Amino acid sequence: MRQDRKTEIKVGISLLVSLVILLWVIAWAKNVDLFSDKKELTISFNSVAGLSAGDQVAVNGVKKGYVESIYLVGNNVVVKTILDEDVDIRTDAAFSIMMLDLMGGKKIEISPGISEKQIDYSVVQHGRFSGDISTAMATLSGMEQNIKNIIEELSITLNAVNNILKDDKFASDVRTAFSELNLLSKKTSQLIDENRTGIKSLIDSSTSLVSTTNEFLQNNRNTLSRTIEQTSTLIDNSNQFIAKMDSLLKEIQSRENNIGKLLYDEQFYDDLKTSLENLKELTSILIEQLKNEGINVDAKINLF
Repeated sequence: MRQDRKTEIKVGISLLVSLVILLWVIAWAKNVDLFSDKKELTISFNSVAGLSAGDQVAVNGVKKGYVESIYLVGNNVVVKTILDEDVDIRTDAAFSIMMLDLMGGKKIEISPGISEKQIDYSVVQHGRFSGDISTAMATLSGMEQNIKNIIEELSITLNAVNNILKDDKFASDVRTAFSELNLLSKKTSQLIDENRTGIKSLIDSSTSLVSTTNEFLQNNRNTLSRTIEQTSTLIDNSNQFIAKMDSLLKEIQSRENNIGKLLYDEQFYDDLKTSLENLKELTSILIEQLKNEGINVDAKINLF
């Protein structure tokens, strides 16, 4: 009886150990750590494209958590994730669903961001689906008709080009053009060879001219500097003269000087006009008397 009791105890212990090992294996396979603190983060996507519970969550490519659950909310898919305690995510973080391998596995990739403020883990974050091979194939399938049209148009274009190339006149014109281009190249090369000495002399003369100009500028640096300074002084004096003349004209126009008073005094013009008319009348009388009997002067002078 006692032996049976021991056997039952051994079997129970074995079952308990096996159960613990099984739970540990399941937890390891599902990325569950029963002995460490975790952070919960909820992310909303417009599509998860085959993501399932237990898939890994990576931060900058390093595995730092797993997907706990996935459920629909309206047109969006909400994914609840469990992250390691040491994960530090900032407010400018980015969340995306990517391919894990070529077999079609998925993972959530988190770019933690560099903001000074830490993310609020109680707020639902918004992520995006970056696409995979199946998405690319679906997109390519949708473009099948467009690709077919492009190939047909390309075929038509190639046929047209082929017809042009088959044209004897076009081929002859192309050969003639290349022949003339070759002839032109030869003549250009011959011209350069025949005038090599002249070209070299021209280059030497240009070099000498540049050298002479530099030497002239070096030798007359002080003189040129004084000339520039004198020119600057002359320009300043001219500006001052123009300013004074402008001021004088303004004074004349505003009658602030004698010239302005004379030019803009209406009484002065009237008197001048009257004097000129009297002078004209007197001149007419004198001319008339000179033509007749001479100048007659009738004056009464009383000295006493």
